[in-house]
Amino acid sequence: MDLKTARFQLPPEAAQSFARDGAVALRGLLNAGELAQLTAGIEHNLANLSPLALVASQADDPGRFVEDFCTWQAKRIAFICRETKTAETKSASCGI
Repeated sequence: MDLKTARFQLPPEAAQSFARDGAVALRGLLNAGELAQLTAGIEHNLANLSPLALVASQADDPGRFVEDFCTWQAKRIAFICRETKTAETKSASCGI
């Protein structure tokens, strides 16, 4: 993907939503293949935590919260961060 020609316009309310809620859903940012790759990467990382990982959720929590800061560099996730519209969106949301 050529990030110079790929454009994803952040919705005007995205910054306000993030400031208020701490998260923003950016529907349509990833295509189905990219989303599948990201899902597979997350599942792989959860099944293969690093020795420094911290699990902050409890066994009876409805989800799993894990802090494992180096695992984003895994091939499937690094691709999403560096070579899709998410790279451009990170820059736009940070004003760079």
